[in-house]
Amino acid sequence: MMTTSFLGATYALLPAYEADRFGAKDLNVIHGRMLTAASIAALVGPRLAIAFRDNFKQTNLLDPNVNMALQYNDFF
Repeated sequence: MMTTSFLGATYALLPAYEADRFGAKDLNVIHGRMLTAASIAALVGPRLAIAFRDNFKQTNLLDPNVNMALQYNDFF
């Protein structure tokens, strides 16, 4: 629930941040690109995390005793 509230606040404040950072001239184009980048990251990010986790499990690069969080299958 907390993550959802952070996400809503980020999307609410993003246009004002973009206007301060990049100027208000082409704000609609910049905002569209930022939302597209966030959407792509939301789709690709978890898949990359799973790929990294599976790669580390297959090659035994991580010792389970070093990082206890990677012992659990539902961590990612």
